[in-house]
Amino acid sequence: MDLEKEPKGREKECFDFLRESSKHAEEVGNFGTYNYCFETNLMYYSENLFKMIGIPVIQGGVNPGYFLQYVHPDDFEKASYINIEIYNSAHPSDYTYRYIKSNGEIMIVKNNSKIYFDSNGKKWLTGIIRDITIESIRQTELQNALASIKEKENVYHKMIEEVVDYAILFLDAEGNITNWNKGAERIKGYTSPEIIGKNFKIFYPEEDRKINLPQKFLAEAAEKGRATRQGWRLRKDGSKFWGNVVVTAIFDDEKKLIGFSKVTRDLTDKKLIKDRLKAHALDIEQKNRHLESMNRELQEFAYISSHDLQEPLRKIKTFSTFILEIDGQKISEKSKIYFDKISAAIDRMRTLINDLLEYAQTNAPERIFEVTDIDSIIKKVYTELQENFEAKHGRFHADKVGQLSVIPFQFKQLFFNLISNSLKFASPERPPEINIRVSNASSAEILDHKLNHELSYKKIVISDNGIGFDPVFKDKIFNLMQRLHGKNEFSGTGIGLAICKKIVENHQGTIYADSKPGEGASFTILIPA
Repeated sequence: MDLEKEPKGREKECFDFLRESSKHAEEVGNFGTYNYCFETNLMYYSENLFKMIGIPVIQGGVNPGYFLQYVHPDDFEKASYINIEIYNSAHPSDYTYRYIKSNGEIMIVKNNSKIYFDSNGKKWLTGIIRDITIESIRQTELQNALASIKEKENVYHKMIEEVVDYAILFLDAEGNITNWNKGAERIKGYTSPEIIGKNFKIFYPEEDRKINLPQKFLAEAAEKGRATRQGWRLRKDGSKFWGNVVVTAIFDDEKKLIGFSKVTRDLTDKKLIKDRLKAHALDIEQKNRHLESMNRELQEFAYISSHDLQEPLRKIKTFSTFILEIDGQKISEKSKIYFDKISAAIDRMRTLINDLLEYAQTNAPERIFEVTDIDSIIKKVYTELQENFEAKHGRFHADKVGQLSVIPFQFKQLFFNLISNSLKFASPERPPEINIRVSNASSAEILDHKLNHELSYKKIVISDNGIGFDPVFKDKIFNLMQRLHGKNEFSGTGIGLAICKKIVENHQGTIYADSKPGEGASFTILIPA
């Protein structure tokens, strides 16, 4: 059809219908059309092309370069050259450039054109200008995203390749090695060309391959998504290393298994250390059982000895008393003094045997802990020692301790020994004053005494104003049979404080002493609260 002639009649109706349909299609598809007549050198643009740029619609033909005034300055030369190419070429063309719309927005368009001849033999150029701004932006964003992903993949693969502390490799679905990093080369001994394509079961000892352990490992990873194992693996030279291995299954978008990632860490040194520690712990356990057996035997011996030793002492004491009663008049005064010394020695021996028996009892394995009111224990101890306090006009004060999980009879023995010890070593120049102060142990104190930092501890300080002792002996006084004074100055066997130390240790605590001669002494107990 000749565009320069106005159609009439039925032809006009068809033309109008086609024009309206075309307008609708252009608006929906966001494109415009043009036709250029070589004979008249006029360009006919569709209405939607004007609307796309936002300029008034011009009916009829216009100069071919009319729309060049709206082309982006940076694309003007390109668009001008494109127009010349379009007019001179008989082949379809496809060009992209930018327009500046009337509102200042940038519109990216694609220009598609081709040559045709009408029924009258006139040469025409027809084309479509399509707005591809959104499409182009999305394409650019997609390309940038793909480039970013590619860059991250390159960094990731580079990172994996450079890792030397872990063997990182990839397997296909059958377990054949497809990728190998430097860590794998260092740990397993193979270079990449030597190992790529081989099955990963090459790393397993023969006994593991016989029971299909490698295949079972992959099957577990495929089923659960991830599997972890530890065991002996083989290096290229045949030597073994203890490997911690994690295999992760890799699936495609359709949930089809395509391979596995495999990460191995050489834990040989840790394994050997762990085995040595285990063997050492077993050895200690065996020795502990042996010691427990010996302790039981010693306790039995202590009980038997205490009975068997007490019996002859009683007889010596009884016969000595009989002799004095029957032949007292016939015995010289000097012999009587010797008999008194025999009696005193028997009493000391009895005390020593009883103290040794008490010490043996603190080692008994049957230790039943109970939540106990410590204040009631202290009150009972004071009641038992009240006559001693009154005889020396002593004073006693105790803070509230509250409840603790302890072995009741041992804790009573602990307070009895410490308070009676303070009374025993009271100063002859002043009445005894004994105080029990209670607080929570600080973190520094727990750390200094190497206690369990995960627990809280009660701090109990028993202090007095007695004769005190030289601080150089503050550790020795807890040793068995250790005495700082002669037996004629103060009674005792030197076992009481050793019993206190053993009791506190039985309760996972510690005890220490501080003192100066003539200024009294204090005993501090740190016990789990």
